Amino acid sequence: MRKKKSVRAKKKPGKYDNSRRSEKSSETQRLVLKTMVSLLIKKRGGEVCIDEIAKKSGISERSIFRFFKDKKALIAATDEYVMSFVNSLMMKIPTTSVSQFAKICYRNFDENDRLTQAYVNSTFGHGPRVRLRKKLNEQLIESLTKEKKLVVTPQNRAQVALIVTLVNAKLWNDMRNEFHLTGAEMGESVAWAINTLADKLT
Repeated sequence: MRKKKSVRAKKKPGKYDNSRRSEKSSETQRLVLKTMVSLLIKKRGGEVCIDEIAKKSGISERSIFRFFKDKKALIAATDEYVMSFVNSLMMKIPTTSVSQFAKICYRNFDENDRLTQAYVNSTFGHGPRVRLRKKLNEQLIESLTKEKKLVVTPQNRAQVALIVTLVNAKLWNDMRNEFHLTGAEMGESVAWAINTLADKLT
């Protein structure tokens, strides 16, 4: 008489938690982008090689190419990373006055000084940055006209353009280098200029 084989209940495979691996991958990607930004600042927007990023970050070239398929993809990701803080700032325009927005921007330029310098000095991503600046100008003009009850005319168009251009990362960079002002000091001065010039037009 054959013995019945005991049937053992098969253990269900446990779920593999890959959240830690994903988190580590994200940290590695951020380190690569931060290193790229650091080198862009050092070279004032000049050419950055993958081997330079690998050496400075301690991440192998092979690992870098695992996250970014080629140099073009890395440049695109860096450009997006650099402009991310500008996009986040633009979301605050509808909730504040233009002069208050200027104060927020200049403080944020200081708080994100490396990103801001990379934004100002890097030569890549020119097209997206031009489009982003155009969008920012349009939003600022719309906000300014509502706030000050101002009508843009052919006669005052140049003055309005000057007012919105005062909210500018390049101006922050120049004023910091030339006059050693803080973002808070620049923000107060730019806010005063915006209100003074806008009030002259109303």
